[in-house]
Amino acid sequence: MTEQAAPQPQFALQRIYVKDLSFESPLGASLFTMKLTPQVKLDMNTRHSKLDGDLYEVVLSVTVTATQDDKTAFVVEVQQAGLFGCSNIPEQQLDQVL
Repeated sequence: MTEQAAPQPQFALQRIYVKDLSFESPLGASLFTMKLTPQVKLDMNTRHSKLDGDLYEVVLSVTVTATQDDKTAFVVEVQQAGLFGCSNIPEQQLDQVL
């Protein structure tokens, strides 16, 4: 009699896409008349959700904000998403994998 090996964990990229994209310039054309020395702030975050069966969506959110003299020069927001197939991954490790 032979023992069957335990199923191996699988993690596979299915798709990558831009979920949301935004650019704002509240100062408009007056931005071009200023001598710019902006302060730039970068924020990154991830989240994931189960879609169906072993399919998960993972979203990376990036926001870049540039300010000049306490006024917002511009804000760029991007959400890059991916669909991933995950199977045979222990529940306690799934959050780390995603």
